[in-house]
Amino acid sequence: VASDDLIFEDELERRFGPHWRLVTQASTAATGNAGGYAAGHVGAGWLSQPWAGSPLQLGLEASVGAAGGGAVRVDGGLIGQAQLQARYALSPDWAVQLDVGRLRGLREIGTPSSPTSGLFMVNAVLTHRG
Repeated sequence: VASDDLIFEDELERRFGPHWRLVTQASTAATGNAGGYAAGHVGAGWLSQPWAGSPLQLGLEASVGAAGGGAVRVDGGLIGQAQLQARYALSPDWAVQLDVGRLRGLREIGTPSSPTSGLFMVNAVLTHRG
């Protein structure tokens, strides 16, 4: 996946208590060398309480899944993703979220300098709590 690839992602989450959530993601690439790439993940996330009465929450998320297609090497398709998150509530139902993390093929862990040694990602997300 290159910087000129456009990836569409859909994420659903189910909260379990005030901090923990189950997360599912589906993504597909529409342009560039990654056109035809698709991935699906399932994992867990944690969000802090709002900081000092502000609408800002910080969080972590980790997931595993499968991916393939396009010109993206994923070493057999098993992938893992970890990211840090900052979420800012615009209203009780809407928030903006910034994710920074890494996606990599899980079969490459422990192998020196694999060409798929990980993809650094930055995502901006508009979330709705329904």
